[in-house]
Amino acid sequence: MPSIEQIIVPLVGFSLTVLVFSYLLGDNAAYRLAVNFLAGLSLTYAVVVVLVNVLWPRLVIPMLQVFSRPEGDFVGLALSASGGLLFGALILMKLSRRLAPLGNYGMAVLIGVGAGLAVGGALLGSLIGLSVAGASWWRPGDFASSLFALLALIATLTVLISFWYSGAAEGAGADRRPGLVRLIAGIGHAFLMVTFGALFGGALVAGIATLVNRLELITQFIEAITR
Repeated sequence: MPSIEQIIVPLVGFSLTVLVFSYLLGDNAAYRLAVNFLAGLSLTYAVVVVLVNVLWPRLVIPMLQVFSRPEGDFVGLALSASGGLLFGALILMKLSRRLAPLGNYGMAVLIGVGAGLAVGGALLGSLIGLSVAGASWWRPGDFASSLFALLALIATLTVLISFWYSGAAEGAGADRRPGLVRLIAGIGHAFLMVTFGALFGGALVAGIATLVNRLELITQFIEAITR
């Protein structure tokens, strides 16, 4: 005899799958119910992650440790706790129309730090890494690896040049890029299209695999309850 958990979990998954599949008949209340359930579940998970991984270790614990550490550590811990509390309070001010301008300072710090980390990661992890690898693309005795490295170098350079939009001024304020730049940019666009096609194909295959998995679960659930 299956347990309650073994019945409830497949039943919920089966019901949500059917609700999502109802979109094949058009936008309806059943599909919107499944979407709202997913949005609410995702929001709840995000709130729990923020509370457990951000607010508790970064704000609550430092505030509790302020009064339990030696005097030499008091200033550092107090500044750390008060800084997190200050910027958190500034961001929460965005909830009020009157105090929203003050919340812009907290959002500016948040977006600035996030953008700095993203740009730094892209430069150090991608662009510089590709440049270093491309500079030493020739590997004696390993023709296949050398060819692949050369192709990666050409793809990187042509894609970067494809975003060069400045050129000689023409009538009506239009710009015309030099012929060589347009040729290289065309090659870069070709590499971009191949990349986007591969990404789309991978997403499509992943979606089909997920669909097959859900259909298998539905089949197994129906077989289990009809035995």
